Amino acid sequence: MNPQKRKTLQQKREQLQLQLRFDAFVKSYVAPLLEVLGEMQRLDIPYRVVSLRSVPMELQAMLLEQLRKDSLMEHNLSALPIEMDTSLLEQLFEVYPTEHTSRYFPELPVVAMLDTPSAVLQDLIREQNLSRQYVFMCWLQYALLLEVDLQQLAKHANANILDIRGDDVVLFPADLDVLIVYNAFEDQWRFGTMNRCSIISKTE
Repeated sequence: MNPQKRKTLQQKREQLQLQLRFDAFVKSYVAPLLEVLGEMQRLDIPYRVVSLRSVPMELQAMLLEQLRKDSLMEHNLSALPIEMDTSLLEQLFEVYPTEHTSRYFPELPVVAMLDTPSAVLQDLIREQNLSRQYVFMCWLQYALLLEVDLQQLAKHANANILDIRGDDVVLFPADLDVLIVYNAFEDQWRFGTMNRCSIISKTE
C-alpha cells in the first residue's frame, strides 16, 4: 500500500472514530435535555439556554453544525457559547463544596424526600421567601446550563423535567446566596444558603 493511500485510510478511520464519539456524546448528554426543553415548552415554563457546557473540544464544531439542523432550530441553540465548563458552576462548587467525586452532595440539610417536585419547590419558595424570578438550572452530568423562571417551574415541575437518569440538579441565583439541590437517584432535596454553608465549613 502506497503512503498516500495509507494516509487516506488513516484519516477516514479517525473521522469514523470521531463521528462515533460524537454520536455517543449527543445521545447521552444532549438528546435527553432536548426532551426536557420540549416538556418545558409544553408547560409554558419560561427559560433561556445560557450555554452548552462540558463539551469536549474536538466535538464542539460538530455539535454546532448539528444544532443548525432544522429539527433542532426550535431550541435556538446554534448561537450559544460552548464551554468546557462555566465559571458560574466553578464558583458554585467553591461556595458549596462536596467530598464526593461523582455525585453532588454538598453539606446542606435534606429538606424533603419522595415528594412531588412541584410541592417541594412551592414549599421552599413560601417558607424561605424566595422572591427571585429567575435562577440558573443545571443537570450536572449534562450539557446545558439554563436560566428558568423559578415561580413557573415550581408550579409545573415534574419528573420528566428534573429526573434525567438519576442525575443531580442544581438551582441557584447569580449571587450564589441560595442553593437548591435535587438528587434524583435518591429522590431527595437539599436546601441551604451561603451563610449556612460557611457556618458548617467552619465547624468541621
